[in-house]
Amino acid sequence: PRSTPKPSSAASDVYKRQELMSRIADLYHQVVDATSPFRVPLSFNESLISISEGLGQPIVFLFDEFDEPFQNLDGRVFLNLRALRDRYQERLSYVVATCRRLREMRNEPEVAEFCELFAHHTRFLTMLNQEDIHRAVLAFAREEGITFTEEDVAFVSKQAGGHPGLIQVVCQVLADEPAIPRNYRRVLQHLDGDINVRTECAKLWNDLTPQEQKALINFLSTPRTMPPREVEHALREKGVLITDQAGRRQVFGELFAGFARRQRLVRGPTTPGIRVDVDSGDVYVEGRLVPELTDLEYRLMLLLYGRLGKICDKYTIVENVWGEEYIEEVDDARIEKLVSRLRRKIEPDPANPRYLITVRGRGYRLVSD
Repeated sequence: PRSTPKPSSAASDVYKRQELMSRIADLYHQVVDATSPFRVPLSFNESLISISEGLGQPIVFLFDEFDEPFQNLDGRVFLNLRALRDRYQERLSYVVATCRRLREMRNEPEVAEFCELFAHHTRFLTMLNQEDIHRAVLAFAREEGITFTEEDVAFVSKQAGGHPGLIQVVCQVLADEPAIPRNYRRVLQHLDGDINVRTECAKLWNDLTPQEQKALINFLSTPRTMPPREVEHALREKGVLITDQAGRRQVFGELFAGFARRQRLVRGPTTPGIRVDVDSGDVYVEGRLVPELTDLEYRLMLLLYGRLGKICDKYTIVENVWGEEYIEEVDDARIEKLVSRLRRKIEPDPANPRYLITVRGRGYRLVSD
């Protein structure tokens, strides 16, 4: 009689791995193409169990850029994640990347147990040190095929500090100034009106709490003013406040320091509703600077702001935002997508708009307190 040889252990492992990958792929499609909203959390939960038990090795899940999902996901999702962590212990770990502490964003009971996992395991990614700034600037120069002098490196360090995004912007503006020695006054003029500088600074500013923003404005107005100890600790933790070689407190870079100083001028007391600073292009909601708007979003914002409280029909929107020649090309769906993108930036709760209101069958209206 012939005997069928048993598959080798390695072949068996490969087969099991293929089965597992097929199962996870199936569960993935059940999440993204769910026929029922109730199926989404179930499939997600099943996929985590399958991975944790099927791979037979420690698993790390990275939730990157997680601020918005964390604030909007159903609380039961976090109950499940905590239960799975308790079940598999050291075999399952979570790494969550956010701009603010989890407890600052949500703290209801269903979420609190998930936040508890990170209470003593939170780290802030702060600014680059001088050595890393030097390397980053020279790496940019190599990639662009240009030459930066030590003076240029010092200029970048002073203006951008160790903020990676601002370093890139300053390097790019410097690269557009080919003459050596460079005209730094002209470079500063370009930086002052650069939309990318404003965007990077606005992101960082909006990641600060109102107490941190107020303390920073006071510190820049009167450098000898001591911020409250807890607030100063938070600003240092985030890399916004640093100590220079002479032992003096200072903001990490001149560009962000200038941006923060202007907040006192443009904000004044926190005013309710919406305000558009037409000169700078900045938009404030409840005194808070909203993320940078795209060209189409800003055109729509200006249109609605100029007709505050009045209905703008779709014909008027197309004519003023896209141009009269697009009247026949821009359909309702395209307008709705633009409105939706603007709401995500100006509304505290985009699903329940407070400022940008749809008037069914007639158009849209911007209201302000």
